[in-house]
Amino acid sequence: MLLFDPEPPYLRWWLSEGECPREGRCLSGADRAERVARTISQTAALKWIGYLLHNGGEVVTDPVSRLTPEGLDRVRQTIELLPEHNDLTCRVAQEWLARRPEIPHLLLCDTGFFWHLPPEASLYAVPYELRKHGVKRYGGYGLCHQWAWQQVERLQDGRAARVVSVYLGDHTNVAAIRDGLPLETTIGFSMVEGIISATACGDIDPTVVFQMQSEGMPLEQIRLLLSSKSGFAGLLGKRAGLLEVLNATSDPQARLAKEMLRYGILRHIGACIAVMGGVDALVFATPHPGACLGFIAEICRALACVGVRPRIGPIEQEAACELTDAASLVRAFCLGYNKWQVLAGYGSAFLTNQGNRT
Repeated sequence: MLLFDPEPPYLRWWLSEGECPREGRCLSGADRAERVARTISQTAALKWIGYLLHNGGEVVTDPVSRLTPEGLDRVRQTIELLPEHNDLTCRVAQEWLARRPEIPHLLLCDTGFFWHLPPEASLYAVPYELRKHGVKRYGGYGLCHQWAWQQVERLQDGRAARVVSVYLGDHTNVAAIRDGLPLETTIGFSMVEGIISATACGDIDPTVVFQMQSEGMPLEQIRLLLSSKSGFAGLLGKRAGLLEVLNATSDPQARLAKEMLRYGILRHIGACIAVMGGVDALVFATPHPGACLGFIAEICRALACVGVRPRIGPIEQEAACELTDAASLVRAFCLGYNKWQVLAGYGSAFLTNQGNRT
């Protein structure tokens, strides 16, 4: 299988080749399809191709769906929500649908899971005219949160009805999930809303935008400032990822960024617990489980007030490890999250289910 994830100005790709998958990226240009095809060695053996759509809006509402040349019109309708990412997904899909029309093509939508958010969580208190134009909360990282909930269901033998899922990475976000359905999440209309990230400011009073505009700053510059030059980048004065912030010891600004991240996570976990009327399990999904265990343990200790009782002693790094002891009223888990493997699992399960129905 071949998977694509837009990361402008780059296009990331992942190829499953038995036990040795390969990953790469290339600059997005007119010859990107040729460059990817030259790099991968077994295009003739491809069984299916998948494309990650970061925001499906109100048009693409299924986490996984078949993609056809005719269905590309639906993807084009989402471009205005996330122009650079969604436009790249659309163009790459068009190229590979033409290149390999004989195999299935799948669209993996990262907001599909949150299509089921209740209206009190998904709507903004703005006039109907704005809502009619798609101004609402779409969430994000839905494929990760749905996978995390499924893993907790397996680890808890189906006894975890109320789960708080935390994706811990450069765009950390939190979701409340009850009986497999989302009730709340921190990402809103875009990933600027919510917890501070590597590049975005997180929750902010919208009148700040008016203040900056009144001082002569153009709207495009304000957009870039809040979405690409804020968060860790704004606090440290340079681009920085999660691991750099967590590992900082001497830089006071990095320590401040870590504390703001910790505070934001705790604040939103508390809100999710309140919305669900309690919590059965916490799950932290991260691409860096070993490096994040200490930070996650800090968060768990701070949640003793809701019944989280962390394990005492060292915790071995595993694909899925429990962070709480047997007496804990709320269980907590840390999952190693591999985006490509999770996407591949969704696509393979979708095609298998379709085959069984036919």
